Amino acid sequence: MTLLSSTPPAETHPKKRQSPLLFAFILFIISIVLSIMSLFILPPQIPLLYSLAIPEQQLVSTFYIFVYPAAMGLILLLNILLISRFKGIDQPLKRLFSSATLLVVLLFFVGLIHTLYIFL
Repeated sequence: MTLLSSTPPAETHPKKRQSPLLFAFILFIISIVLSIMSLFILPPQIPLLYSLAIPEQQLVSTFYIFVYPAAMGLILLLNILLISRFKGIDQPLKRLFSSATLLVVLLFFVGLIHTLYIFL
């Protein structure tokens, strides 16, 4: 046997990778649960529209907290549909799409946590 063997060594236990889409879906479910629980904790109006100059115009109903899970769900659904539609693409490209989805969902989740943290 030579050091420059052309056959790679066989893996005895291949590493099982968790899909980033699964983690994104779990974050989506957690955000829905947190949003439902926050309806009982948050005041009737919360400031979400920080770009408006007048503070009274920044206030919106508590139900606007569901914008975060709705956006997460929409992005997750669209990216899952795109990934499933392009069956012929390479695995690294699918992983890149899945990781980008996870990153965007994670950013929305952090935004939700930040909004809830203000009132706790």
